[in-house]
Amino acid sequence: GGFSCADWSYAVANVVTVKPAAGTALEHKSLVTGATIEDVALEAAAAVAPGDSSIAGFVGGSQNVLLKRVSLFFARSDGHSS
Repeated sequence: GGFSCADWSYAVANVVTVKPAAGTALEHKSLVTGATIEDVALEAAAAVAPGDSSIAGFVGGSQNVLLKRVSLFFARSDGHSS
């Protein structure tokens, strides 16, 4: 996300939305080198069964993880996101 297809210039309005049918949109565990995630909207799948979670992103046990211009949304059980 974040770049114009025409000339690869930075375009703030070009945000990619990651919305999986199930599970989290982003999950990183035990990264040592790290990662940079930029210009994306991460939307969790809705929790449909009792005990299910609606988590947009999870980063655990990792170093040097940077989120820049990232939006995280959970999904309500009625299908709407917040």
